[in-house]
Amino acid sequence: MGLQAVDIQTRITRALLENLPADAKITRIEFEGPYLVLYTENIKAVTGEEGLAAKIAKAARRKVIIRPAESIRLPVEKAREFLIKNIPPDVGLHEIYFDELKGEVHIYALKLGQLIGRGGMNLWMLMNEIRWKIVPHRAPVM
Repeated sequence: MGLQAVDIQTRITRALLENLPADAKITRIEFEGPYLVLYTENIKAVTGEEGLAAKIAKAARRKVIIRPAESIRLPVEKAREFLIKNIPPDVGLHEIYFDELKGEVHIYALKLGQLIGRGGMNLWMLMNEIRWKIVPHRAPVM
């Protein structure tokens, strides 16, 4: 890493530490290309309920992704069971894929509107229970 990259990382880290709220519980900071990725133990930061990503992006002048830390996530099998049990059958669930490196669950369904819910309430409820970031996808109709 060149000297300029180290300076940028130092500036961004300093901006983060100055602007993060005390309850953010950031456990790890990584750079993935143009994105600044923060791992947190505060699930409300992941669901976007607190508007933390926008505050950090403005302070760091970088695109920000907030992911749940490994320590707070439910094990894959328990999370899968919970999702299967709590996603309504009329959603047309096709597949649930867990990306353990990113802490994301990719859910493929026919009816995304019912999966997401009004104002994202269904996704927030599911994320608060399993503590994984949910990425909904429309399943191909075949």
